[in-house]
Amino acid sequence: FAMAAEVVIIGAGAAGLYAAQKLRQHGIKDVVIVEAMSDIGGRILQYKTPDGVPVDLGAEFVHGSKSNILFDMAQEQQWPMHHVFDIDDPEDMGQQAVVLGGKLSYFDEQVVQDALEVLEWLRGQKLDDDFQ
Repeated sequence: FAMAAEVVIIGAGAAGLYAAQKLRQHGIKDVVIVEAMSDIGGRILQYKTPDGVPVDLGAEFVHGSKSNILFDMAQEQQWPMHHVFDIDDPEDMGQQAVVLGGKLSYFDEQVVQDALEVLEWLRGQKLDDDFQ
């Protein structure tokens, strides 16, 4: 089928949805988003196990507040967020946490150090493009 639009956005991930929202806010109404997958959201994807437990398969944290479209979108839409720490604020790096079994658990400093060492090791490995 043929379709015409003033703006065509490829991908209905966070960036594509945010771009469409901003274009509409600035008066460009003729916007089409093209998405190959059956769901929108890109890498933000959740799967439910047969017994109903949600498992995040993509992004579940908003990393940083500076120039972060997810942070901006969440604030604009008033989505609930739980503040753990802001990677862009050097004064706010003390609370490292994870959600396990639906419960927020904070890491002690040794766990954070161990995780940073693993990440440093990963940088030296041959990985797919998502980790480069």
